[in-house]
Amino acid sequence: MSNIAIVLCGGFGSRFRSISTAPKILTEFNGIKYIDWIYSYLYDNGFKTVILCLYYRADDILNHLEKNPPLLSTETVIEEEALGTGGAVLNAMQKLSIDDAFIFNGDTHWSNNIPRAMFASIDIDCAMCISLVEINDRYGAVYQNEDRTVSIVRGTANEPLFNSQVSNGIMRLKVKPQKIALPIPCSLESLVIQQKLTVSTFPMPGSFIDYGTPSGYRRLSTKHEI
Repeated sequence: MSNIAIVLCGGFGSRFRSISTAPKILTEFNGIKYIDWIYSYLYDNGFKTVILCLYYRADDILNHLEKNPPLLSTETVIEEEALGTGGAVLNAMQKLSIDDAFIFNGDTHWSNNIPRAMFASIDIDCAMCISLVEINDRYGAVYQNEDRTVSIVRGTANEPLFNSQVSNGIMRLKVKPQKIALPIPCSLESLVIQQKLTVSTFPMPGSFIDYGTPSGYRRLSTKHEI
């Protein structure tokens, strides 16, 4: 069982600039900064160690942690250049000699706990948490192939997908990072697809909100609590 959580929070937040130029993980909702919420979420789900992948305005996040000691043991990995989500994860896993960890988007809120089956012993490279999206105009819909790899088809505003299962920002990777060679920067999606990782999907009931866009931010801001 893996009890290590890698949180991706180094992005520039280009789509978020009309809301704030601070790191998205420091965004406040109803009096609570998201970084504090995700630590509580990880604690409630049984994690022991958190690794923060940092790049953009890393000092702002480090200052917050210094003033507000987190609930869980924390390591930080500061990228020297922007690596993309996939590159950031591989960089952190290699630097800290990790070959099994959960990965979390640092700008997504989940209404439910992680499916417990994801914590069990796995014989695949990637356990991917998925959620149903009725009208999918931006997320990658996940389709399982016979060889246990997946195909990902992205919905768009012009060509939305309906009632699709999408990766909701939580996955577990069990790989040897030093054996993976990808062009940098690279996304997590590229890592899964180009490396032909074997994948099992785990449906999560409830909602997830990617607040990294103005519309997502407004949606999460209307919730009574996070």
